[in-house]
Order: sequence, then structure tokens, then C-alpha cells
Amino acid sequence: MLKLSFYILFICLFATGCIKNKDYVLNDGLDPDSIIRISSITPGHITADSHTAVIIRVAIAPEATEAYTVTLHTNRGHFSNDSQTMTQAVNMERYSDFILHTGGSAGPAHITAVVKDSLKTDTLLYFNTSYPDTLIIKPAHYVMTGMTEQDIRVKLFKAKGYASAAPVLQYTAVDSLGNPAGTLEESTPYIPGNDIRLKFTPLPGFTGTITLEAILFKENAAAITGRNRIKIQ
Repeated sequence: MLKLSFYILFICLFATGCIKNKDYVLNDGLDPDSIIRISSITPGHITADSHTAVIIRVAIAPEATEAYTVTLHTNRGHFSNDSQTMTQAVNMERYSDFILHTGGSAGPAHITAVVKDSLKTDTLLYFNTSYPDTLIIKPAHYVMTGMTEQDIRVKLFKAKGYASAAPVLQYTAVDSLGNPAGTLEESTPYIPGNDIRLKFTPLPGFTGTITLEAILFKENAAAITGRNRIKIQ
């Protein structure tokens, strides 16, 4: 019995094609953790502009004998099935391409690829902030007569895609000398693709021209500014 056990151990250690995981037949020296890998991510620079799509290629080691499905998870953005989880079969070349849409939320995205519910690999992407090309201030009325307030819209204009969510903005309303002439308060916050809605309230008794200004602050301390003027009489 001892001699038979020795031969079984010898075969398992040295014979090519020893089964190291019940679902995979591997060549000697291949770690089961090496079965799955994220082989490429395109493009390299990723922007959260609600327009950019990322192709993530997940490859299966050629030494594995089965045809597999791969499941990919993300905590930011969504895949082409409008979900943060997607499962696909690998092709004849042993890989599968997933399309990840960034959406409008900037920040880190944790990507996890899983095979057979147990073997996995992961990576971290970063969705960079998308900024507008310019800010456009659109008052409902350019001349206010006997009005105590009015709606103001601010468009974060971008020629391709949209500005990322949660921009840092500051609003002012000043007279010709730069003195405060009223207040601007958000009534509807920014949602990528939509205008910001503000409520403008002039100072009681004020008449004259007011400059409305919106400033968006970027991460590098630069700023994007939009202005427009209205008249109160």
C-alpha cells in the first residue's frame, strides 16, 4: 500500500496535465490564479463625460481546457447591458471584450473579473473629471419690472459629452461697482446633460444693471466663468 501511494504521488507531481483544480486541466507550473487576467484597457485616459466608452479585455489562459464565461463587476459606470455586472462567454481566442460606459461620476472604478465564482482578478481605473467648455447663463427675463425674483438657468456647455456630476460652482450678482445686488440660489442641482436652475432675488429697492456670474472651479485651481447681465427697473 505504501509503494502504491508513492507511485500515485510521483505521477501527480511529475506528469504533464495534472489536474490542480476540478474545473481546469493545467500544464505543470501554471498557478490556478493565473487562469484569468485583464489583458488590455482602451483608451488609457478615461473621462467621466457620459460619452466615453472603455473596452476591457479579459483573457483566459490557453492551458485551461474548458470554454468559459467571465463575469465583470464595476462600482462606477455601467456595462453595455446598463448594469454594473455583466457575464459573457470567451471567444475561440480565449478572451472576451466588455464595453464599460463611464457615465458622469468621476473617481476610482474598481473592476473585478471572475471565473467559476472563485478565480478572480481585479484592477483599479480612474475616471477623470470632465469639465465644460464654457458656462452659459440664461435668465428668463433680461428686464425685471415689478418682479421680486426670477428663474436663471446655467448650462455647462460641452461640445462632446457632458461635464461630470457634482461640479464646484459659485454664483454672484453684483452692480456696476462690484457690490452685491442680489442672491442666486440653486433650486435644481446639476445632472449631466441638464441645466442648473437658480432662483435670483434682487436686493429690495435696487434698480439698475446687474451682472450675473457663475464660476466653476477645476481641480488644478483654474476656473471657468460665465456672465450675463439683466436690468431691474
